[in-house]
Amino acid sequence: MRRIKNILLILPLIFLSHCMIFEMDEQDEEIPHDSIGFLEIEFIIPEYQIPKDKIHIVDLSIAYNEDSAFNGLFIRKANVSDSKRIYRFELLEREYFYLASITCACLGDTCQDGGFPGGRYSLKYSVDNVVVEGGKTLRYYTSYD
Repeated sequence: MRRIKNILLILPLIFLSHCMIFEMDEQDEEIPHDSIGFLEIEFIIPEYQIPKDKIHIVDLSIAYNEDSAFNGLFIRKANVSDSKRIYRFELLEREYFYLASITCACLGDTCQDGGFPGGRYSLKYSVDNVVVEGGKTLRYYTSYD
């Protein structure tokens, strides 16, 4: 009997949570198309003394500036995969900051000996300021030196 009461209390909440409708403010201005640009980040993985299938892409995030990035305040994050090397973001024209990371998954000291200072599952970062120009596609390349 108690279960039935709990279910009857929860069902309306589930329905209400899926039925919320938000209307846009009529005063919002449309963004001119010429102020939107594309940022492409291409992962360039250097040659390490590690098998290629043990180096994995783990993160690609975009922030407004360096401080925001290091505080974890990102405006875009990519769902990264080892099978994809180029990621594309549609952004307003301005300067941004990207953070891209890779990791090593070898056993033993292979990662550390191969150039990942923290050993297995340690991260190497590529970070840089990038500029998006309206109406253009700009490609940046990661660097893990």
